[in-house]
Amino acid sequence: MGYFSGIFLAVVVLFHGAVEAQERGNCLRFGSISAKIHQQLSVQIASHLTKNGVCVDILYAPQKRLTALLLNKDLDGEFLRTPAYERQIKSVAFMVHPAIMSAKGVLVVENPAYRTQADIQEKNIGYVRGTNWVMDHVSASTRLIAVSQLSQLPEMVRKGRIDGFFINEVSWQDLAPRYPTLRAIEVSDLSAHIWLRHEYADLGERISNIVKQLDLKALSQ
Repeated sequence: MGYFSGIFLAVVVLFHGAVEAQERGNCLRFGSISAKIHQQLSVQIASHLTKNGVCVDILYAPQKRLTALLLNKDLDGEFLRTPAYERQIKSVAFMVHPAIMSAKGVLVVENPAYRTQADIQEKNIGYVRGTNWVMDHVSASTRLIAVSQLSQLPEMVRKGRIDGFFINEVSWQDLAPRYPTLRAIEVSDLSAHIWLRHEYADLGERISNIVKQLDLKALSQ
């Protein structure tokens, strides 16, 4: 699903069925970025929560937009955000344990001279705006280039506009077949969690127990 700068396109996915009614009278609204793999995982997670009595709707949007919505309390939570997200939203939300899934953070490059992250530290490196964990893996000399859409980054490498880009390995596995000249260098261990607004702290343990029942291996494939 694509989007243009300045335009907010959102899709709300509704889950129906014989579901225990929420005490608050409405389904919780969770945010997820609109990349294909995130949509697939979020639908599975939301479906599992809904089937277990926590009714959930999903709103898809760019990461920066989701953060603004959560800070403004227009979302009740988010799916698939790393622990580094706490820096931005700790005033309004908390991280639910355990993680939905674990993955590697990778740096994707094309130049065969780049073997480690150190080889590219002073180069131009791209990332999707709002990808918080990236900031833990750059130096003061790194020139970061932020983009709105993940699909822009491989093309920017091929055209020489950037020397590489940060991405999680799950998203990269989805893109990699289309870019056989690009390769990934592992740079970080990541975990993806559900984040929930403080007002719904009473649901934290319940959601945590539901997450523990998820087939995390199946979700990451």
